[in-house]
Amino acid sequence: MHGFLPEMDAVAGAGNTEDTGPASDMNLLEQSNEDVNGAPGTMSVAPDGPPPTFTSPDYSNKKPNSVSGTVNTRHLGPTPTLNLPRRSTEETDGLPGASNLAPLLEESDLMESQSPTAVVSPPARANGFRPDPPAKPQSLTAPASSTNGLQPDTAASSLLSPKGPGAQRFAKGVNKIQITRRLSQSKLPPPKVCGRCENLTLTFESFVVDDDAHSTTSRRPSFHGKRVMGTYIEIKDRARATGCELCQLLIKSLDNRPIASSDVPQIDQTAAKCGLFWRVDGRETIRTDDAASPRTVKRTRRLAIEWVADGKACELSYIVLVAPDGLFLPDGTYNPQVGGTIPAQKSTFFLGRKLTSLTVANTELVGKWLNLCREHHPDCKKDHTDLAFRDLQGEACFTVLDVRKMMLCELPEGAEYVALSYTWGSPDTPRFIVTDSNVLELEQENGVREVLNELPVAIQNAIALTRSLGFDYVWIDSLCIIQYNADSWNANARLMDLIYGYAELTICAADGDGANVGLEALYSSNTEHQKSYRPGAEQQVIVKYPTHGKNDAFLELMLSWPSEAYVACSRWNSRAWTFQERMLSPRCLICVNQRVYYQCNTTTMSEDIFSDEKTEKGSAGWSVELKGAPARTLRRLDTEPVNVYKDCLRMYTSRQLTNESDILSAFDGLAKVLCRSLAHFDKDDGEEGALLFGLPASHFDYALLWQPKEVPTRRHLDSALFPSWSWSGWNCDKGMSYRPAAVAAPEINLHEWLTTHTWITYYIRDSSGHLRLVWDPKAFRQSRECKERWRGYDTPERGWPTSSNPRPQFDFHGRPWNAKLPMRGRMHAKGIGLGPPDMPEKQFDLILHALRGKPRILPPGGKKAKGRDKPFLQFYTWWGRFCVSVEGQDDPLVDTYGSSSESVGKGLKRYAILDRHKDFAGVILLDEKWCLQEDAKKPQEFIAISRARAFDEDEYGSWGLYTEEDEDGGRPWQVYNVLMIVRDDPNKNPHEGNAVAYRRGLGKMYRQAFEHACPDEKGRIPSKSQWKEILLG
Repeated sequence: MHGFLPEMDAVAGAGNTEDTGPASDMNLLEQSNEDVNGAPGTMSVAPDGPPPTFTSPDYSNKKPNSVSGTVNTRHLGPTPTLNLPRRSTEETDGLPGASNLAPLLEESDLMESQSPTAVVSPPARANGFRPDPPAKPQSLTAPASSTNGLQPDTAASSLLSPKGPGAQRFAKGVNKIQITRRLSQSKLPPPKVCGRCENLTLTFESFVVDDDAHSTTSRRPSFHGKRVMGTYIEIKDRARATGCELCQLLIKSLDNRPIASSDVPQIDQTAAKCGLFWRVDGRETIRTDDAASPRTVKRTRRLAIEWVADGKACELSYIVLVAPDGLFLPDGTYNPQVGGTIPAQKSTFFLGRKLTSLTVANTELVGKWLNLCREHHPDCKKDHTDLAFRDLQGEACFTVLDVRKMMLCELPEGAEYVALSYTWGSPDTPRFIVTDSNVLELEQENGVREVLNELPVAIQNAIALTRSLGFDYVWIDSLCIIQYNADSWNANARLMDLIYGYAELTICAADGDGANVGLEALYSSNTEHQKSYRPGAEQQVIVKYPTHGKNDAFLELMLSWPSEAYVACSRWNSRAWTFQERMLSPRCLICVNQRVYYQCNTTTMSEDIFSDEKTEKGSAGWSVELKGAPARTLRRLDTEPVNVYKDCLRMYTSRQLTNESDILSAFDGLAKVLCRSLAHFDKDDGEEGALLFGLPASHFDYALLWQPKEVPTRRHLDSALFPSWSWSGWNCDKGMSYRPAAVAAPEINLHEWLTTHTWITYYIRDSSGHLRLVWDPKAFRQSRECKERWRGYDTPERGWPTSSNPRPQFDFHGRPWNAKLPMRGRMHAKGIGLGPPDMPEKQFDLILHALRGKPRILPPGGKKAKGRDKPFLQFYTWWGRFCVSVEGQDDPLVDTYGSSSESVGKGLKRYAILDRHKDFAGVILLDEKWCLQEDAKKPQEFIAISRARAFDEDEYGSWGLYTEEDEDGGRPWQVYNVLMIVRDDPNKNPHEGNAVAYRRGLGKMYRQAFEHACPDEKGRIPSKSQWKEILLG
């Protein structure tokens, strides 16, 4: 219906002024255009404001040759600017193809005119910014000819002159104004389209959604399902043969796609196939005083472009409708003067925006985004009066840069500040840093100004932007942390959750490979004075498409990728430290790929998508622009903390670190935020115990089920030890995750699984070597906001298992006491060598060589030793030796079902676990080269760590049943999650002997298989499952 109408370059001319009757629908009238220039143009009328303008957009990649003219029609009473669509009229007054434009004003708006005057304004500048209107309008009839060679038409002044017929119509108060201008003899050709694209039947209504509660209209997508557009070669051939603009856009969607390292599939373009399907896009968030929570309504759709080759799919790109001229006012809201039926799309929310149409510099646009967020997004606000922020201001190590006085100083009470997130770049690049020797000089007024030119461009730009946005203070790590000072570094690293969490805005410098590249969308790195400019305009791809069912009307369609597609390609996004900086920040301004994006907890705003407007009732909410962005991840923290933890782990562990020893430090700020929702720490000695080497104590049995996405390597450092049982102890380029095969069943009700399908009481060695409970029921409290299904262990207040209470009702985790399990390792004793009378003498036997004193078991609620825990778990569980199948691994006739590297990860393989009878007992995920080791054919050690519901289809394959109970699915929960452990490790202390075991892989085994384990080292065949003490490093 409301397609983009052909625009024309012309000088205002006379024509038929007869009333042609009211326009249909929204009074967006279509015309058959004839223009001597053959180029499109538009005219706008501002009855009581700036002069309206003829504009000339780029059509068919040709620069229009025209004169920009303006016509000022003034009357009493303000009315908004109109971008006027047109339709064809009969040839009148001897002028072939004369056209009636359609600004249809209601009679009540037509007041007595005041000497309307026609003026000529200068053309738009090359950078897309239009100059101010001239102070003294010039008469349109004065010049003999215009710069494009056309004679100005004197009929325009006749129409608008007080003595002409136009003035008579104003005086009579007629209900409409018909403004006409002269057109050429030649007809403007419609946009070219092939038959395949024409069958998409796209209209304005295809892209907008009427989701208001009172609405009875239907605005449906033009088709359902996936529409096949052909192969890359076929589409390219159609584009050449027919000149189809939409086919050209599809080709560019593959040729120009952002590629983020190895995460983006490398596909054969010649074999790629393209499909289109509709996706609901923008939502408007409407807040009302009588509603407890905001209401969300759908506003727009996008047409998703999917390229697939050899089963691999590229990142989706999208076709977005560009906001039609004349339908909306400059502030992005619906133009009421269009008249007719009011459309569902009452604002430009999530429609495309031409970058050349922006009339403000990007720095001003950023200020508008920030102000809108501060005024209308309550989820993005931080309370600067709370205790945590006051504690931050009281920290002696916390300093900021005063951008007015250009000095380092303390943050004044209640003051707001900006933070900078960036990458330092190559360590070989010279850079200015703050050290103990120069910090006093920088704390003097203008001290930083003296070294400003020595700072990287990104930091200089960030200082300038902070000042232009009206802030006085900015936090930048290289200036606010004293480098090579361990006390300053450790103190600030401990405060990352507060520093970025309370920043009013975080500037993310993601252009280039380091800090020597500035904020390119805002400042030019090549100019001395950092002038504002808009380089992203050259990257926009906009084509025309004929509106289905409307002759001579067309839509303008824009190729778009979500902002996250560009962010994912940046080096900034690949660094580990920047992950928590972005996650912790409620508002991020991301400069990447010469574009600027604003992401907050509520929405995303950008230059080329309208999401920065505020309507009468609401503001922009979720859209496809937020897909894949971590901005809203923490919004689920209170109700689904485990899912947030999983998402954070997946994103963080694929990041890169310059210093591997920072693997936990770069996660520590985010870990503190996660811990507050996973479990509250009631003790006064901090929250360090809530996460053990990155694993949450409140869900520890579940947390051990992590797996690598591809073959990992052991993290081996001389300066620090990281355990094999934690993801922090391994390097993996693709990162770590919780595979559905391992966690899908427990997640049905995680709290129930933790309290009914786990049994181990884990202890960890603290910094003094003593044993303390991983889950201390006296030190933790569960989050009250967390949904029941995601809660962790319970916290019984009394009745723990002790020497005086050997038959308790619950264990330390709140699990019902299982009297069938052996007692050892499951209850507290006053010392490691003591136990109840009916138990063996000792709870634990294994000791560490470095701690050969007399360690003790700390009681629940006991004071935790200062410092980081040692990377050793100590516990009892079921243990056995089993063979790992390596035969036939290279035999093409042997089906290794579900074990290819494509299905389980590069360099990984699923092996079969066999009992002593060589019957299938389970599966284990290991390095595919593990079978080449010398002892691969020997029985390996396995320990059971929790129950699994069943084998996944990919895990089980065509293996036979282990017992008759497995027939027809059998009983659930008859499978164990198991760890394969080894006694050799790169981090092994040679003095420990074989006392310490190390994790090598996660798998599943039948519970009954432990009764058929292989013989032990001395050749003894076990008669039953063995309950054994494990010291896991």
